[in-house]
Amino acid sequence: MLVKLELSAGTTDRYEVTAWLYHAGEFRQLTEIEPKRTKEELQADFNTLLRDAQERLRGTGGLSEAMGVEVFLQVESLGLQVEQWNVTVGRSTLKPVGTRRSIVVRSHDRVYDPDLRAGGTWDRWAEKWKARQVKLPDDQLYCVNSKDDLCGDLFDKLEKKLAFLAVCPLAFNRESVDPILDAATPVALWVRGRDGRRCAVAKTAVLRFMR
Repeated sequence: MLVKLELSAGTTDRYEVTAWLYHAGEFRQLTEIEPKRTKEELQADFNTLLRDAQERLRGTGGLSEAMGVEVFLQVESLGLQVEQWNVTVGRSTLKPVGTRRSIVVRSHDRVYDPDLRAGGTWDRWAEKWKARQVKLPDDQLYCVNSKDDLCGDLFDKLEKKLAFLAVCPLAFNRESVDPILDAATPVALWVRGRDGRRCAVAKTAVLRFMR
């Protein structure tokens, strides 16, 4: 299931929601959600979309329990803890979606921002992606262990890197995220907590994404 969340025009706390089920090479749009949704309403909407996707997938003979979720968020919304949104299991049991599904938060700006397209960022991203190796060299990974690693010109630090990995909590704002996008860094991953196991998983995930 793919979900795109965009800030409603002229607002900082209302959202437009669009979602699709991708299966067997085809996109099928899911339930249409009313405009200008609040953060509180988004959780209920997410649950509605998930149940719709599950029903449609079962209707095609697919395994709904194996369905993953990808959510595209703008920079201003990357701090939304989507993985903690409650979804209904069975009749009425509520559980965080991150405990029930594989869920990935992706950059809306990288895909949809016209400035990144017009500025040649996509072309540089493609060149870097072609240059990737199955085993990522240490000098091609920029690892952020603390906020001090974000000091200085982050763009210059990333321009020749293939991957960015933050193993400490980050503030999601234009100052910290725009340099990653502008430098056309093919893979940028971060963890949302200080759990050591999550850090190890994240490092493994970087290598998996580079394959």
